Amino acid sequence: MDALWFCGVVVVPYFFALFVLKLVTQKWRKDNGYPAPPKPVTAKSEPIVGSNSPSFVARSSHFDGAFRSDGSIMTSNYHGLFNLCAIAASFFLMSHHLRHLIKEGTIWGFRSFIAMFERPDVLGVWVGMIVIAFLAYPIQLLFVRYDPPVMVQRLVHVLVVGSMFFWVISMVWLHPGWPLIPTGSLCCSMMVVMLKTHSYIANNYNLARARARRTRRELRKGENSSSSPVSSPSPSPATSPLLPKQQQKKEAEKEVKEKKGQENASALSPAVQKFSLPGPDYPKNVTFWNWFDFMLVPTLVYDTKYPRTSKIRIGYLIEKLALILGVVTFLHLVSQYYIVPALIRSPDESAIEVVAELIVPFFFCIMLIFYLIFDCICNGFAELTCFADREFYKDWWNSTTMDEFARTWNIPVHKWLLHHVYLESLQSYKISKHTASFITFLFSSLLHELVMVLCFRMFTPFLFFSQLLQIPLIMLGKDLKGTRIGNCFFWIGLLLGVPLLSLLYCREYYTNLRNAGVKPEPV
Repeated sequence: MDALWFCGVVVVPYFFALFVLKLVTQKWRKDNGYPAPPKPVTAKSEPIVGSNSPSFVARSSHFDGAFRSDGSIMTSNYHGLFNLCAIAASFFLMSHHLRHLIKEGTIWGFRSFIAMFERPDVLGVWVGMIVIAFLAYPIQLLFVRYDPPVMVQRLVHVLVVGSMFFWVISMVWLHPGWPLIPTGSLCCSMMVVMLKTHSYIANNYNLARARARRTRRELRKGENSSSSPVSSPSPSPATSPLLPKQQQKKEAEKEVKEKKGQENASALSPAVQKFSLPGPDYPKNVTFWNWFDFMLVPTLVYDTKYPRTSKIRIGYLIEKLALILGVVTFLHLVSQYYIVPALIRSPDESAIEVVAELIVPFFFCIMLIFYLIFDCICNGFAELTCFADREFYKDWWNSTTMDEFARTWNIPVHKWLLHHVYLESLQSYKISKHTASFITFLFSSLLHELVMVLCFRMFTPFLFFSQLLQIPLIMLGKDLKGTRIGNCFFWIGLLLGVPLLSLLYCREYYTNLRNAGVKPEPV
């Protein structure tokens, strides 16, 4: 009860302070003649994915210093601070390894990591999940060859994705003895493979329908041209006398912009000019290697063509592998020495004391998990597959509202939700943009809560309701967009919210273990 009381003590003043700041900011802007904050730009209803999707272009990550020479962290004014953080983390690791060697006789011990490979049932679930994902490839071959009715294709689509979903859920629920970290890794991997499989099947379906429509148009055009006399070539849109003057002006401006874009592309640096968009068009893309390549590239949205680099840099892969090992070691030490003991003691201590103890360790874990996934692992797989679009995150640390944070900290998931939930809802069901945004937000919240339910084997929807609380936060924080106060409130909410949610889940989890007579083990 004291955890819920603390939640109310934190959340209610947070909302009240944000509401007061909203009123103060509105009055200050009005009194000083400042314009209102810009309205957020909503996504346009573009085609989901075509053969030349504009969603993927050659870009680099903010912290990836080896990818390009211009604009990276290593050539910025903050590269010294980046090096300082790396050196400080190295000293922290060495001191803890030395202490562990003196006390335990070993340098380090990944008990949870080793436990994941010691259990063949966990590896069996991984293999079964990949096998189910592989079924999408032969199914697409059958679709290309026989072109079954739409209802049959949709039914098979649901069966493939649903079987993977229920396979992992049933295995996790039938093995309550799995530790938290292997279970969480398995559930997150299931989400990635499931989203990829859905995108592979759905976008191939869209490409097939677009190809059928194009074929019908060409047939109608051929019939009309055969029945009409031969005509002279039509003039360009910008000079056509049949168009109004305003339309001619717009077409002329469009042609000028296209020429400027071509000139800018030719003036790019050599590091960017080497990128290309190789790849077959539908249905030549339905091959085993195309499916295998999509399973490895660090994106969740399927397309027939991606921007590619010219070669794989072995030194770059070694650098990323070393960073992965270092960050995982740091995370292991912080969690085992600072976070897990506090959470195990949480049923016997006050919520305020536990949250105060966990704020700093969880801050390090948030930053390290972000860096591990989106800069080390994603860039490593991008280099391995020559994938050139490496904008896996934007400057989310400068966010001033929660919706800005949701759009910038996880670009692969944001793109998937944009293509397969938001835009598809607009195009297929003809609903309003606000309704599509709410459906997207609700879908994302349910997926996050599902991972927590599987990890802890209990339904306590703290994360789900905390994400729903972001909706009024977004409405209240519109006037703080782009301000320093808004960024401070964003960081306060993040630093307090993660320890509080962990306390709520782990207190229930360890209390249930204690009541069942099970001794808590390292996660």
